[in-house]
Amino acid sequence: FRPTTSSGTPPVRKLKMDARDLINALEYDGQTAVVGTSGAVYVFTINQHTAARQQKITSPSGLASDAFGSAVAVFGDTLIVGAPGYNEGQGAAYIYRLRDTHWVRTQTVLAPDGEALDGFGTALTVRHGLMVIGAPGADPAYEGEFGEVIRMGAAFVFAPHADRWIQT
Repeated sequence: FRPTTSSGTPPVRKLKMDARDLINALEYDGQTAVVGTSGAVYVFTINQHTAARQQKITSPSGLASDAFGSAVAVFGDTLIVGAPGYNEGQGAAYIYRLRDTHWVRTQTVLAPDGEALDGFGTALTVRHGLMVIGAPGADPAYEGEFGEVIRMGAAFVFAPHADRWIQT
């Protein structure tokens, strides 16, 4: 059963955020929608009849330069928020777990060999016990044809171990 309007089309649901927040990232896992904005993440619960804002999560550092919320991923009771500008662009990913009806930060993940401008947390995903976090500015680097530094980027894979995520 899919709800429809009198014209036979599915109803439109607006997810309400604060007026000045620009959307940077979206993720939906079938029950939870996550909207990443400039410095905050909004979590909504969605079912056939309603879309309700569950929580607003703000940047742990409070610094706009961290780019907290520029990438988001959700799967079940795990939410990951990228902050690729953290620590001079080294980047970070914040892991949240759903406890009852509240998302609680449980871990901050950094690239094991992170350097400035790596952008760790620019792209990320989590599914079925694996988390992958991208760092487009990560080494290896080489000199381009015109002397510019070219970085190839890297993807880091993590798996859960007890209550922590560890690199595999």
